[in-house]
Amino acid sequence: MKINNIDDVKALLSQTDRKIFWIWITAYMRVLPALFLWKNFEILCYKNSIDNEILRKITKVHSLQENWEEIQKLSTADILNSNYVKNLFTQEKEINLQVYKTTPEIEDFAVRNWYNIIWNSVENRDRYENKKEFREILASIWVETISWENMNYDDFMVKNYDFFSQKYWNKIVIQLPDITIWWGLWTIFINSNEDFIKFKEKIAKQSYKNTKINSLNVTKFITWISSSITWCATKFWTLSTKIQTQVIDIPEVISLKKWNWVFCWHDWSFKKYSDTVNKKASEMIEKIWNFMYQNWYKWIFGLDLIVNEEEEQVYIVECNSRYTWAFPMISFIDLKNSIIPMDAFHIMEFLWIDYEIDFDKINSSYKYDKSWSHIILSNKNDDEITIKKDLIPWVYSFTWTEISYLREWIWYSDINSENEFIIIDWNPSSGEKIRWAWELSRFCHLLFPFSIIENENTLNEKAKTIINIIYKQYT
Repeated sequence: MKINNIDDVKALLSQTDRKIFWIWITAYMRVLPALFLWKNFEILCYKNSIDNEILRKITKVHSLQENWEEIQKLSTADILNSNYVKNLFTQEKEINLQVYKTTPEIEDFAVRNWYNIIWNSVENRDRYENKKEFREILASIWVETISWENMNYDDFMVKNYDFFSQKYWNKIVIQLPDITIWWGLWTIFINSNEDFIKFKEKIAKQSYKNTKINSLNVTKFITWISSSITWCATKFWTLSTKIQTQVIDIPEVISLKKWNWVFCWHDWSFKKYSDTVNKKASEMIEKIWNFMYQNWYKWIFGLDLIVNEEEEQVYIVECNSRYTWAFPMISFIDLKNSIIPMDAFHIMEFLWIDYEIDFDKINSSYKYDKSWSHIILSNKNDDEITIKKDLIPWVYSFTWTEISYLREWIWYSDINSENEFIIIDWNPSSGEKIRWAWELSRFCHLLFPFSIIENENTLNEKAKTIINIIYKQYT
């Protein structure tokens, strides 16, 4: 069957009875497939956030918290190994698991129970997320990278700051290639000899943040715009978006005392990159797709980029061989513009569904300029905070002195003016404690119909005012 629009996707997927369970900490970030999978889709999450009420009007949502079950840590593996999920799965004939990314624990769970996973294997996926191995792959397919080298731990420890500053100038970036979690753990900025000495003291026992260090990447520091591109490898070729600007190190929403180079989500309105820049990115993507698909990698992933607008130069920094944090927001925007979300192709490829597309037409449909943004709010304090009142989700209006609840609903298409925005995801109840920890530090997700930054590290006054009002009213 040839796929031309989202109705065709719905019609094709309605013919399969293979049920998919999306597993994640909160339900909102995984609700998108419900819009085209209908009865064959359910969400398994941990948190019983207030927004689950409206999400259940769209699809079936299971919450461990709501069923009085706690887990050791907020991870997909712990959710899957909970008693509630084990009991639920005994009632199902066939289980297909959709996860953020595969891990050895998830693969072991699936193998033991004869479940299918909608994702690439750990072995296939990890090679691209490893910062050393991926850059070696780029070199093998003739994709230029920022000047860098990889050194084993012992070789690095006998070097001094002058050795690197003479090669890469005064500022260097150190990456720990074996750490693949996202929260700024693996990137360290060295601006002086003092920084270098302090870092060596931190890794004196050959570990960093409780992780063993086998080797280190040392890279030249470049002050360009942090960007990314989202794509989905299909049997036809790779579908890809235009370049999108990342929002980095925003002090209004994170603690810069604890982290650096922290990704705070996207601003699609901020920059419209030139055709030349986007073309260069597309050419690199074609080379990478050819390598990855030949090595059995399929489905969604993302590339982090550094862009120099003046010189129209693009460098690839790393590969996120998993669902990226652009989802599901980018898919909500696509649906608003009557474009098939990449999630649909991701699922059809995995389920080996026979479909045809006009590739050039579909791929071109993703290359439009988007006028939206989003950001996550978290606990910035050193200690836990207590929520003052229920953080009701859905559409709000804004003035320079207050925000006001307007109406229900959760999509970008429900925002009707530049003075409206959406509060969604994690929505805590009055009295709830928000701890300082990676996943547990968050308490809401904001969706805007306008640009929120002046540059990648600085909010504009409109966004800053809205965010400050929310912190003041609720924390």
